[in-house]
Amino acid sequence: MSYHRYNICDYYTIDPYLGDLNDFKELVELVHKNDIRIIIDVPLHHTGSCFEYFIRAIRGVQKYREWYCFTTGNDYEGFFNVPTMPKINHDNIETLKYLENVLKYWIDHGVDGFRIDVGLGILHWWLKTIYLKILYS
Repeated sequence: MSYHRYNICDYYTIDPYLGDLNDFKELVELVHKNDIRIIIDVPLHHTGSCFEYFIRAIRGVQKYREWYCFTTGNDYEGFFNVPTMPKINHDNIETLKYLENVLKYWIDHGVDGFRIDVGLGILHWWLKTIYLKILYS
């Protein structure tokens, strides 16, 4: 949806512009054979407005409205007030669990680390909780 691709639609796929999961697996194998690590850039501060759970939230599904920072009606906070990047509600434990599973998924696919986009905009305890759960799981 944008040149920077931080308005994510699906945390479990590779942007088709960059390839697919098989391409990613080949990349991981190749770089690991050469003692190179893979770090991926992950937006945990916001999703895209195309994200399945945000669409459900806009349609009024309360469970998913709690994933985001809605103000009144269908008004919500966006990263830098950009409507295509709705801000995640980091006080929601279900969101924490979901994003923890996302990170585990990519670790299972060979990722060695993460660069968290807008990391300073995420509560420190929240990031620490995810890291510790993944580290000790």
